[in-house]
Amino acid sequence: MVPKRVAVGVAAVAVAIALAGCGQVRNPVPPLAATTGPGAAHRPPPANKSATWRTVRRVLAEAPVLPGAHLAARPPVALLRKPMESIQSPNFLKATRWWTAPGTVSAALSYLRAHPPTGLHSSGGETLTWPDAAAKGVTFDGRQTGVYSQLSLVMAVARDGDGVAVRADAEALWLPGRSPAEHIAADVKSVAVTVRRPGSAPTVHRVVTGRHATALADVVNQLPVFPPGTYNCPMDRGFVDSLVFRVPGPDIAMQADITGCSTVSVTVDGRRQPELSDADRVDAAVLKALHLPSSYSR
Repeated sequence: MVPKRVAVGVAAVAVAIALAGCGQVRNPVPPLAATTGPGAAHRPPPANKSATWRTVRRVLAEAPVLPGAHLAARPPVALLRKPMESIQSPNFLKATRWWTAPGTVSAALSYLRAHPPTGLHSSGGETLTWPDAAAKGVTFDGRQTGVYSQLSLVMAVARDGDGVAVRADAEALWLPGRSPAEHIAADVKSVAVTVRRPGSAPTVHRVVTGRHATALADVVNQLPVFPPGTYNCPMDRGFVDSLVFRVPGPDIAMQADITGCSTVSVTVDGRRQPELSDADRVDAAVLKALHLPSSYSR
């Protein structure tokens, strides 16, 4: 599970991106200590932010261009002044271009879908409507890395006289660096695990050791940070995996919220750490380590 993009405009109908959540979840954790406080504006940007910017610009440079298209310095039509989607996060990066081209909207969409940028795949489309006009779009999504998430290229096409106008937005969320306190040492002694599935399955309490404890630690150590911002999330059913890692030094307690925004909260020595993403990965490892049946999945 990843943060959701939000369609913008007077009215938007999502075709392939589910945005119907149960309210919003806000993660207020700052991106990195080095980017806040006095003098932050004079410090170099975090490495992940710089790397994400390079990727966003590369994706925009590889955006498919319609035959006979010409670059435009500004939105050719009013409908394309705003992006079709956005993410409410200070870690959201976006680069934009516009074109005009001959042809029809349907032909343009067919051409765009057939020419995805390197490493991205078509994931559906949207329709953005205003009182007297409409734009149709196609979205290409990329995989998440430890540097960024929500990498995508969103292309909107609208009628422009006898031809079409195109807007391309390459975008991504850059991920903050993880706190060293969240790292699970290789010599983890044991993990106390509690699996709660209210109204669905009995609660399970187990303590795992040896290779199962190490496997859980390996999964947790690979989780990216959940970027700050406000997101629309699916319904939270209260499915939770709680893990307490017994390691040399203070215990590391984690709660993986399997539903909702799929976040993992971390507490070390009574101090809350930045939230992590991908609780689903933690849950898969927990069910495997505890040999729990599929009824404990969603």
